[in-house]
Amino acid sequence: MKPERWSEVERIFHEALEREGGEREAFVRESCGDDEELRDEVLKMLGFVDPKASFLKPPSLSGDLPPGELEQRRLGDFDLEEEIGRGGMGVVFRARQRSLGREVAVKVLPQSLTLTQRQVERFYREARAVAKLNHPGIVSMITVGAEGDTYYFAMDLVEGHDLAEEIDHLRAEARGEGDGDWRPRSVLPSSRAHNYFREVSRLIRDAADALQYAHEHGVVHRDIKPSNLLLDSDGHVRIVDFGLARDESQGSISKDGELAGTPHYMSPEQARAKKEGVDHRTDIYSLGVVLYELLTLKKPHTGTTNQEVLAHILYQDPPHIRREAPRVPRDLETICEAAMAKAPRDRYRTAADLSDDLTRFLNNEAIRRRPPSLAQRVLRRLRRHHVLLGIVAAVVLALFAGRWFTRRGFESDRIASLPRLSVRSLGPDGRPIPAVVRIRPIDPLTTQPGPAQVLGHTPLLEAPIEQGYWRVIVAFDAGGFREVPLLADTPRQEFALVAHRKDDENAVTEGMVLFEGGEFTIPDFEGPEGLRGVHAKLEPFWISPTEVSVREYARFLDATGREEPYPWKRHVTDRAAFVDRYGDLPVTGVRLVDVVAYANWRGLRLPTAAEWYRAAGGDPPRAYPFSEDPNAALIGNVQGKSILSGPQKWPIYLEDARPVRSSPAARTPEGLYHMLGNVAELTESLALDPFTGEKLAVRKHDRFVLGFSWDFADRNSDWRTPEYVGAGDEEEWVGFRLAKSVNP
Repeated sequence: MKPERWSEVERIFHEALEREGGEREAFVRESCGDDEELRDEVLKMLGFVDPKASFLKPPSLSGDLPPGELEQRRLGDFDLEEEIGRGGMGVVFRARQRSLGREVAVKVLPQSLTLTQRQVERFYREARAVAKLNHPGIVSMITVGAEGDTYYFAMDLVEGHDLAEEIDHLRAEARGEGDGDWRPRSVLPSSRAHNYFREVSRLIRDAADALQYAHEHGVVHRDIKPSNLLLDSDGHVRIVDFGLARDESQGSISKDGELAGTPHYMSPEQARAKKEGVDHRTDIYSLGVVLYELLTLKKPHTGTTNQEVLAHILYQDPPHIRREAPRVPRDLETICEAAMAKAPRDRYRTAADLSDDLTRFLNNEAIRRRPPSLAQRVLRRLRRHHVLLGIVAAVVLALFAGRWFTRRGFESDRIASLPRLSVRSLGPDGRPIPAVVRIRPIDPLTTQPGPAQVLGHTPLLEAPIEQGYWRVIVAFDAGGFREVPLLADTPRQEFALVAHRKDDENAVTEGMVLFEGGEFTIPDFEGPEGLRGVHAKLEPFWISPTEVSVREYARFLDATGREEPYPWKRHVTDRAAFVDRYGDLPVTGVRLVDVVAYANWRGLRLPTAAEWYRAAGGDPPRAYPFSEDPNAALIGNVQGKSILSGPQKWPIYLEDARPVRSSPAARTPEGLYHMLGNVAELTESLALDPFTGEKLAVRKHDRFVLGFSWDFADRNSDWRTPEYVGAGDEEEWVGFRLAKSVNP
């Protein structure tokens, strides 16, 4: 083909790429007019770029072979049966290897008017790169050959489909357009399933392991994307199409200015089209893009043309993951953002490091990567604007130089007055084990925790913390975590926490009920303000189906030697006999500090008010925990005598409280007992005082209690109306149930 002819093919080809897939063929036919040879050549090139398009029938492998006889074509030891895919560097056929009688995949570089020696060399480079890799996550090479001007190599055949197809169906399912015939063949669960993010993490971790193996053998893929990740019939991921791979042992045949990769999944260094600076970390970035797409079902970088997409990759940050998909665990968001950092030095150093953090997430362990601080985010943005960086640095130095010494003295005094937290973590045998300590501020209005900050590793000694209401998280390196609320409201307070890991951390949530996270609004109710209509973003959580029983709490006392609740000390003379007779009743009269200690001993915590409302009333909210009918008759333990006005609280409790698994007809649809009645239930949430003017006041030493006790029918109240008790109160009508975050 003459140079001017090739220039015309290339011009029309690139202009066609600027258009949507459905418009390309019409554009090419209009641009080429009556020149059929030109039209066919451009359409053939477009067919390689878009494997799902069908601009032309599959190219024959020889000019004298009728297209209908394609399936009978033989290449060496292989009989080609049907086309199963195509990409920028060839067409893939299902084939049968005659000598061994097995099915394989054969990749063919078809004859073309534009076929160059450089393309042939790149085709063989892929074969050589794959041949040196022997890993279960990479499709294995069988042989390579040529027949006339047709070049081919054979690989293992993977029965299944690619991840791009899986994502397409996940998107359709999320839009309510799911294909019922697809679900049995899918590898990933529904994106709304409670285990979706774990399965995504497993899949990406396995792909990272395969990439690490390739990188260790000097091979960089450079075109990681969903269509190059095959999912076999067992749900395992296999990397394919090393057509753009760079093998360090073979040198490079790429040129400056030549784009290598698929635009939406290119790293910034690939988007610059420079050979320098493109190393194994480009694959980490691209795999991060795949993870982003699985987490949000959206591409992180968009544009109407390839140039716009590349500009977005180079100069814009993708939308925040949890803004696009609030259910995504924070640790997964951190992992994905680290993999997709624009500067290679800010990414995971190796694919093994990425795999390690995903494994830690799957094991409920603390991940090693931390979200970037505000200063780090600012510096990363300034790196993209080098001139501004120098100016800003000079201005910042000038502003801070004069104030630094003065502020240093004030800051030193302030830090010295902060509360201090010490944390130890112990294994099942009582010996110290490593763990990471994080804290999350709890918003009194939404009752939900905010972003986490890392305090350090255990043993943590007198770490300063700001005053406030916190959730302390101790994440064991060996798996599992503890969550403990902490109110630091006085200067120089000192707190000491011991977190014990159990032999089987997976058993901690056994028998509990899982609730998905998401946007949630506490329903309106009759009564004072405080929680009415509060909007919260719930994270997935577990909650116990029953209130904690007397028998369960007695086991805690026996195991720890902790002091009995005040009502027990006053009224119970024989604890064993009391537990034997009343062991199935809900335990009551327990101070908040002892409730927290019991929850920590169990590996659990109290639910927040928003979590309790979500579990009790559903979403959308039901009229009652047990019914959607506002006129439904009251059922459950709600008809007892009033304990608030009665002089004999303890006898009334023993008479009117019911076993924690009684009244099964009053359970919620999810299987929770006594969300209305029996005993009111303590929550982790600070009480809000609605009687102090226009602004709500936080009652920092009181906690909300919800669900009323056995005398609800006499109260003439809305069942959602909150009450509160003091942290030191020991009320016979207040019990509790426990909860746990899915991802802390």
